[in-house]
Amino acid sequence: MTIPVICDRCRVAGTAGTGDFSHLGDLLEFEPVPRGPKPRVDGWTEEKQRAFIAMLATTGSQRRSAMALGMAPYGASKLLDAPGSESFKAAWERAMAIAKQNGSMKISTAVADAAARNAYPSPSSARPQ
Repeated sequence: MTIPVICDRCRVAGTAGTGDFSHLGDLLEFEPVPRGPKPRVDGWTEEKQRAFIAMLATTGSQRRSAMALGMAPYGASKLLDAPGSESFKAAWERAMAIAKQNGSMKISTAVADAAARNAYPSPSSARPQ
């Protein structure tokens, strides 16, 4: 299995990985959330759901995982609330545990903290000179 991805910076579509996800064990063998009788072409297909879980285990970030697939992070949250999502929820929790164990969560948190510190000027630097 390869993971279809979209670059955050240039929006070029491509694939990630060579298809070897053996390090994830049976994580990707969950039952995808069933979509309606007429699923959207650009929606959360079974392949995209599996790719999302693989990305989540790698990045530890819902936002980055969804956006790498060209999907909205909100849509991933909606999958959790959809009927028949029990297996997907369990895979999500396992993926987050894998990310935390591998240190991906620390990196994501550190980047978010650094961005938050730089987002607002400090009171001393906001004064006109």
